[in-house]
Amino acid sequence: MQYKNGTLSFSASDLTVYLDSPFASWMDRYALESPSIDIEPDEIDSMVQLLFDKGYKHEEQVETELRQEADSYIRIDGADEAEKIANTRSAMASGVVCASSKVTVAVLASNETATVETPGTAAIEVFTM
Repeated sequence: MQYKNGTLSFSASDLTVYLDSPFASWMDRYALESPSIDIEPDEIDSMVQLLFDKGYKHEEQVETELRQEADSYIRIDGADEAEKIANTRSAMASGVVCASSKVTVAVLASNETATVETPGTAAIEVFTM
């Protein structure tokens, strides 16, 4: 969670924190809006660290599988948020499509439509404006 141009913005992780614990989400916001009050977050214990590590390992495994199976695969990185946004927009403008047995992602240029079908699910139509 952070302020961008005076507007409070939430990440996917912030929403996950809220779903797990509205109180934890409130404390994150309180810490953001009251930096002069010295509140130390709880230390991460060994069980929580183990869960973090397993989650990171799982993400790496999924990425490896996608690289092997997908028709095309692009990992979008950047040195900072502005570069990541620029790289994402560039990929979207090029009309990147990623398809594998696990996931299908279509990134379309403006005013395009595509049908996306993932095995075992109904086809959905995706469009951009």
